[in-house]
Amino acid sequence: MEDKETTDFIMEIENRRGGKMKYRTYSTWFADNSGNIREYGVFLYQIDRTFYFEDFEKENRIFGIPLSRKKKNQKEYVKLEGSFKVEDVKSITLVSKNSALGYCQSKNISNLPSPANVFSKLFNRLITMVELEGEKVLFLELIDQKKFNQIMEEK
Repeated sequence: MEDKETTDFIMEIENRRGGKMKYRTYSTWFADNSGNIREYGVFLYQIDRTFYFEDFEKENRIFGIPLSRKKKNQKEYVKLEGSFKVEDVKSITLVSKNSALGYCQSKNISNLPSPANVFSKLFNRLITMVELEGEKVLFLELIDQKKFNQIMEEK
């Protein structure tokens, strides 16, 4: 059962996007080959045949009280939003977080990270690499990866 705040939030998104949310999850870490990296993650959801992702400004709070003030040299928050159609997904591969991060920080984005091997699967955090048409690559540390993979297999 969801609380009123969550229900209102979902309804606002559905009204804005013009459809019912079929799937939603959270990616605790996000990056792409445009240089966007979000250590605190993004909200990922599906409406019709399109996946949307967006982040929210992270504020550390306890009982509604901010834990720290903004630092002088802290970068200004810029909202991240994007989308992709199910049909535009070329491949989905598990890779290590270290290889995903190295790829995103590299100037050479022509060589995609290698799929995770048995060793990586045992000893590293795994990230879902989503390769899209048009050279776009997303990296998601999904909470509900099995359901995401099921949706992609049904395309």
